[in-house]
Amino acid sequence: MKILSQTTPFPHQLAQADALCRLCCQTDHSQLDFPHDGDFYVFAFENNRLLAALCLFAEDDTLFDLYAFTHPASRRQGLFTALRSEAEAWILETAPDAQIDFIVDTACEASRHTLLTLEAEPLYEDILMELTRTDSSPLLPSLPNALPDGYRFLRLRDEEDKDSLSYGLQESKSGTFVCSLSLFPQGNGCLWLHHVQTAKTFRRRGFAFLLLSLLLFELSQNPKWTSLRLHVTSDNVAALSLYKKAGFRPIQTLSHYAYTRF
Repeated sequence: MKILSQTTPFPHQLAQADALCRLCCQTDHSQLDFPHDGDFYVFAFENNRLLAALCLFAEDDTLFDLYAFTHPASRRQGLFTALRSEAEAWILETAPDAQIDFIVDTACEASRHTLLTLEAEPLYEDILMELTRTDSSPLLPSLPNALPDGYRFLRLRDEEDKDSLSYGLQESKSGTFVCSLSLFPQGNGCLWLHHVQTAKTFRRRGFAFLLLSLLLFELSQNPKWTSLRLHVTSDNVAALSLYKKAGFRPIQTLSHYAYTRF
């Protein structure tokens, strides 16, 4: 058994980790990816065959996201413990006050059981939601005349990020932005929706839903658009309600666990 720790993995190691990740997800009926832009990696090999892989991704100086995968045939043999020990030693050397955020798909019962055994504390759930062109069609017929008097629907391009687009509702008389959102193309007709926000004095008046509806009408004119995706935390009740009302449906839930016992 050979355990390798490094900050910059080789392409063939990442390719093997991707294959291992796909196998684990197929076995556990989960959906996760192995990060290629992490800060620290640990691999366990036997006869040049990857048995386990771990990645640490620094959110900031005090928090590291941890992703780990073990070959289904090699579980319960201490591999995760060995890789985790290497990761913990590196964190203690580089950022001694940091904690680990374990990220697991809620569909994987084995991962959740392991974290509870470690006494990792549940933090929150991150929900991936999606709305497809077909899902959005019921909202579209009445939209061209949906914008009330005194407001403008704006399209803005980010000068620093040419691929990103922003949309907003603006009060015509005062020039005040009521609400706004941003889009980023993910490929294959998928767009990521992010930074949906409404000015405090305009909240709970339906403006965010109106902006989403106007956005969907605009996207419906683009034949290349296939779907919208976004992330929202399970404790953000207002946002969850808004997205469900707009037609988004949850397609994956990731659980985050805090671990500081090292």
